[in-house]
Amino acid sequence: MLVQRGIHLSVIYFFCYGAFQAYYRLLVYKAVSCFLLSFYFYLSFSYVFPETLGSVIELLDTLICMDKANTALAKAYSESLALTLFSFEQAERPAQSAWIQACSKITKKDSLLFLDHKGLHWQSLRPKPYCIHVDFASPQLDYRRQKGGGLGQLIAKAMALKPNRTPRVFDATAGLGTDAFVLASLGCRVLMAERNPIVRVLLEDGLLRAKQPALPALDSESDREFQAIVARMELCSHEGQDFLESESFGLIELLYLDPMFPHREKTALVKKEMQALQYLVGSDADGVDLLERALPALASPVHSLERVVVKRPRVAPLLSSIRPQHQYEGKRNRYDIYLHFKGSLL
Repeated sequence: MLVQRGIHLSVIYFFCYGAFQAYYRLLVYKAVSCFLLSFYFYLSFSYVFPETLGSVIELLDTLICMDKANTALAKAYSESLALTLFSFEQAERPAQSAWIQACSKITKKDSLLFLDHKGLHWQSLRPKPYCIHVDFASPQLDYRRQKGGGLGQLIAKAMALKPNRTPRVFDATAGLGTDAFVLASLGCRVLMAERNPIVRVLLEDGLLRAKQPALPALDSESDREFQAIVARMELCSHEGQDFLESESFGLIELLYLDPMFPHREKTALVKKEMQALQYLVGSDADGVDLLERALPALASPVHSLERVVVKRPRVAPLLSSIRPQHQYEGKRNRYDIYLHFKGSLL
């Protein structure tokens, strides 16, 4: 991050200095050219390195509570993130344009959090409005659970999942918890970690609501299966690096990493939710560190770790210079699999 800021500022300084020198010598056309190039590089580096726009917390300063029944929960979330809590009189969101306009009057930041009867949401206001919400009972995840292919899925093959086996998995880059839910639906006991404080609180809220027991009238076999799945999911109190240094890591059998990869192209293949999440999180600078901290455990007799699986876009480079022993490749994603480790990382 510091290197990115240094490159960014160096480029801006170079072209601004050139513009000043050109203007001082009355070379107006050169001054304009330097200014335009400076502006171009500003946009380029800001897009490729979103961290240079400021820390994640600087993206928002407000949490709106629309659910009076969960005011205490909204207060707890706002205090954990040092946000200003604002009560909204309406229980339901108005139309999109009116909602964005109302939010823009409450905060000058580019985004905010709001809590309604459906849970906690992250709402981007600029440049393009978009909303992120963790809902493990969504139609998309329900379809994936029932029609996704079971143990025939690529992720199940990469993790070497077998029937009637419940391995302990540590998802060190959980994000919105989608892959963790899929692994839990395949029988794994999944411990999740997420370093981004905003994404973490969204995940925490989604898991909290998913574990609330269903009403008796809605207590079906599918509901009981869903409750069994989310019961196998737990949010770690530590960040990924800290957990890898703890004694509890010795009980983990499978490690799963899905670090955020900077998609530079804006195509239909990059889903809107992924674009919004990348804008919020940036790229995972600690992905390499997580992998290289974990690999020695494959050779340790005091660890239960059997394999490390790294999810990457299909055409992306390896996360580390250390080559995996095996790979599973799909249409969009690739799984790099580490089964053993020899030597030293020094």
